[in-house]
Amino acid sequence: MESIVLPNGLETIGNRAFRGCNFTSITFPGSLKYIGSEVFYSNDLASVTFAKGGGGLKIGEKAFYHLWSLKSVVFNEGVESIGEYAFYGCGLETIVLPEGLKSIGEYAFYSCSNLSSVILPNTLEYIGACAFFYTEWAESQVADDDGILYYGNVAMKCTDKSESGVAIKFKDGTLGVADYFGSGTTITSVEFPSSMRHIGSYAFSGQGITSLVLNDGLEVIERDAFAKCNSLTNVVIPESVKRMIYPFTDCDGIVLMTINAKNLSEDSRLRVVNLTKLTIGSEVQVLPDNFVDASNSLRVIFEDRSPESSLYIGTTSLPYSNMTSLKLPNCRIALGKEALKDVKFQFEIPGVITEIGTTRSEERFSRNAETDL
Repeated sequence: MESIVLPNGLETIGNRAFRGCNFTSITFPGSLKYIGSEVFYSNDLASVTFAKGGGGLKIGEKAFYHLWSLKSVVFNEGVESIGEYAFYGCGLETIVLPEGLKSIGEYAFYSCSNLSSVILPNTLEYIGACAFFYTEWAESQVADDDGILYYGNVAMKCTDKSESGVAIKFKDGTLGVADYFGSGTTITSVEFPSSMRHIGSYAFSGQGITSLVLNDGLEVIERDAFAKCNSLTNVVIPESVKRMIYPFTDCDGIVLMTINAKNLSEDSRLRVVNLTKLTIGSEVQVLPDNFVDASNSLRVIFEDRSPESSLYIGTTSLPYSNMTSLKLPNCRIALGKEALKDVKFQFEIPGVITEIGTTRSEERFSRNAETDL
């Protein structure tokens, strides 16, 4: 069997599903939503076609790993993300990535040494570290007049090594900043356009930034994006942020922070050891499990909000052992399992408790479950 066409309606292909199979061509249906890891391990696959889909297709890590036989991949709309190492070491020569693609994982096309032509979509927000290293195409890319190397709408690297420091201003339309963007550079200030959606891991780690304005519209701040930026003292997280993973680790100067992020993901985490005052904005709907880690005595202030608004407080989402008082907002509140663990002080609940011991997926804020306290 030289080729295979998978049927429409198929949504998932599991890990190593076609390991060792000897067909050379495959066509994926538009219904497909997920391709697992190492699906074509030890395979002689030469040609891949993705039919046009409705969106949301995720290509898993190492899905086509080290297939030097793979020379042609035809993408169509529907692919949302390409995982880490997905096409590592393949024999590709040219690729046209489809509109709708948002994310390319680290090392995704690493060591595709014959890859000389890449067309990136306007929707691409994130490109992981070393995604195109050791390709002819990457070696041909040059920085703009401001010393910033862009791959499409993603700022990959600052190439300006001025000893006096660099003031970064990203061009309008920039959607993302890559991992390690400022590595080897001294950055003194940064200005984000309203288009910015994604800031990568360690992008500004260790830089001398003294103030930080994060734009409305920003959605993701990856791990340690601003780690060790010790000159920062006050940070405001905009309402649009959906996910942030310890973005301010070892920022010893930050003492004030305001969280306006409306609906943070379950894996969002914040560690700011010297934080003394944390303000929770009136539009915040979720404080995830184990959200805040702070060593100092911390004061948490909830801004006034509508009594009809809802707030989920997850398992130990606040560092109660470092707090001496707390007044929850006057609204509809769902408390997660062990949400108030380690609370050793009296606190006030002026609002309505709708759930106790719930999980985020179970959160309903049902009026039928109201209990006035």
